[in-house]
Amino acid sequence: MDSKASANMLKSGSSLGNEQNFALVRHKDQRNRNLFLELLPREIRDEVYTCVLTNPILSHPDVFDRISDVYAPGFNDKSFGLSVQILWTCRQIYREAVDILYGSNEFIFTFTDSTFDLNPLLRNHRGSIHTIFVNPNFKKVKSWKLVLSTQEFVCCTRTEQFAKFCRLISDGGNAKKLTCVLRDDRILKETNHLDTKVALDFLKHLRLLRNLTSVEIEIAPHRWYDHDGESTKLLNSSLMLLDLHKLKPLLLSNDPVLRLYRMYSKLLTYAQAFERDEELKSHMESTWEEARYHCSWGYLSYNSAYPWKSELVLMVEDGLRACNFACQETNLESFLSERSAVLQILERQYQQIVEASQSLNCLIQDQLAKDFNACRKERSKTTSATKSYHSTVIYLAQQYARAFIRDTLIESEPHICHSPKRILGDQSSIKAEDLLCLLPYKGDGSLVIEYFKSALNTMDNQYLEIRKARKALFDCDDQEYPKHIDVEQWRSDQMIDWDVAAKRWKEMFKCPQTKPKRPFLSALWKRIWCVLH
Repeated sequence: MDSKASANMLKSGSSLGNEQNFALVRHKDQRNRNLFLELLPREIRDEVYTCVLTNPILSHPDVFDRISDVYAPGFNDKSFGLSVQILWTCRQIYREAVDILYGSNEFIFTFTDSTFDLNPLLRNHRGSIHTIFVNPNFKKVKSWKLVLSTQEFVCCTRTEQFAKFCRLISDGGNAKKLTCVLRDDRILKETNHLDTKVALDFLKHLRLLRNLTSVEIEIAPHRWYDHDGESTKLLNSSLMLLDLHKLKPLLLSNDPVLRLYRMYSKLLTYAQAFERDEELKSHMESTWEEARYHCSWGYLSYNSAYPWKSELVLMVEDGLRACNFACQETNLESFLSERSAVLQILERQYQQIVEASQSLNCLIQDQLAKDFNACRKERSKTTSATKSYHSTVIYLAQQYARAFIRDTLIESEPHICHSPKRILGDQSSIKAEDLLCLLPYKGDGSLVIEYFKSALNTMDNQYLEIRKARKALFDCDDQEYPKHIDVEQWRSDQMIDWDVAAKRWKEMFKCPQTKPKRPFLSALWKRIWCVLH
């Protein structure tokens, strides 16, 4: 084969390889291209999203009779199906379609004995609906249909769920349509009519809703079969209908909303900041039943595992339960009164913490302001003074730690289990005298220094958490509400600027060091300097 033929073969082979590469690139480009987004305008895409992501049959009244995992007669899985897989295609489609999914569908939630929901938010979910509270798409829903019970007695769990539900809708601010469906659940067979004496506290949580464009009231097509097998259509609950009609103008208005639950949340956060243990801190929040049992019925069970739930220990928990009950009843005067009592108790401990912190900071700051170079020239004369200063610092640190211990009544002391975690771990449980006795025998004093640093950091972090919660205590209040804390002191920053003192420390460590007679003293001072930074 001559050279020209071989060159032509190589040239044809290279062109064939280039064509294959170009075809592969075109294939990748076509695969990455989304023709649905490129060829269809946004208006047509929205129509496609509406067809595949909305289903009016989900809000059909017949779905209210679904009391098992089997769908109501006449409905199958396809009737309730939504093609939500389109949201997984790409991010642009998700951003365009997610508002249609949650904004165009009507979401049904029932607050009856057989609690369930059948909607795109949680598909075929039964039992408690607390899982929807953590769903970020909850606030995007614009149309709600609530199935309410007409029973005289409504359990606390159902009322608590309904209250949280209304609070989230109120905080979201996107709800535009509300449909309340009354489901008759109870019949007095002797009189052949409903027991319509329903507690009004179940419906009053709807007062948190405002700026609705549509409020409708319906009756669920529910049938009750008596013992003889005869079908009798239930009568309407006239009292609930009357109450809902009274609430309708309020829901359509733009009047201000009294959100006591936000004020209670700020107070709870402030009170929890004084507690060190996370488990005890979580128990400071009373449940719905505990607040009502303790405040309305005057009953409170004793819990030995958590002594602050007994009626002998602290008044802070009792005040928090009273505030929680006032929040449930939407009683502003009672809430402000109980909050004032709680703040008066916490204010005493807060001032103790502030005083102990300032005493320790002022002592260290004054000592840092002195000329340490002059003192080191006569170290032999100042050893006793330095040791006395160390003893004073540790003593004030112990006083600082004791300021965080919550006050208890004398009668409650036997019920409290003194554990190390209640007194700042093991760091502050050692007395100042014991620390001073350990210093000469620990060489560089590493163990004592670690105790001191860990204790001081823990106390400072808790102090900052208390101050942060204190500043946000009245964020949700109106201006005319009374404030039981000095606003000027509340806004001021009590932290100390250590920049000047830090420069003196740096200059001191640049000077030639002489070996001290007791090496633990220099190590302790060095550790204190690290704490300040």
